[in-house]
Amino acid sequence: MLPAVLCIGCIGVFRSTAVDPGLDPVMHRSALVVAWFQDTAVVPSGEDADPALRGIDWDALALDHEL
Repeated sequence: MLPAVLCIGCIGVFRSTAVDPGLDPVMHRSALVVAWFQDTAVVPSGEDADPALRGIDWDALALDHEL
């Protein structure tokens, strides 16, 4: 018998300035889609967000795109 487990699946779409400093900051942005599981339905925010979520390496994972 397995114990009852509540796990909430979340997807976040994050956007920022371009990762590549050589790109035009007016014409380019970066974006990253992150999926994670958490124990509550509370939206993670600021200092209260899970350290693993806050520690994502944006520069290594986000993709630049032209507007």
